[in-house]
Amino acid sequence: MKATRTIKRCPQCKQTLPATAFSTNPARSDGLSSWCRSCKNAVPQKPRTEQQKRGIYIWRLREVFGMTIEGLRSMLAEQNNRCAICKKTEAESPGTTRGKFDIDHVKSPRRVRGLLCKRCNHLLGAFRDNPAAIEAAIAYLKAHSHQP
Repeated sequence: MKATRTIKRCPQCKQTLPATAFSTNPARSDGLSSWCRSCKNAVPQKPRTEQQKRGIYIWRLREVFGMTIEGLRSMLAEQNNRCAICKKTEAESPGTTRGKFDIDHVKSPRRVRGLLCKRCNHLLGAFRDNPAAIEAAIAYLKAHSHQP
């Protein structure tokens, strides 16, 4: 159990401040960052290189989704390089960033369902993956359609 502190001294600005002035850091014995937020924010962060971004992406694929780059490429090929719902390519999909589809997954048990564009992924999230709600929305649209 981490010791709870009400005050802490920042080694950078040499001020004794309330513990709320420090970010949390579970790796430290007191559970707080060394420097206060003001000092930490004053130091400009180095932008990540493309190699670092790729490494983080590969790590996330493995740790969060249990996938490899090869598995991701294979899934994309199985979907003919298109969103699993709207069938648009990454280039045709509005809001899809960095030329990548979102990985649609179930959290428990951890399982990847497919690759979706941003819009379709948000749609499923808005319906909380509830097929009955999606069917009700379809029925509503059909009932109020202006098409004969």
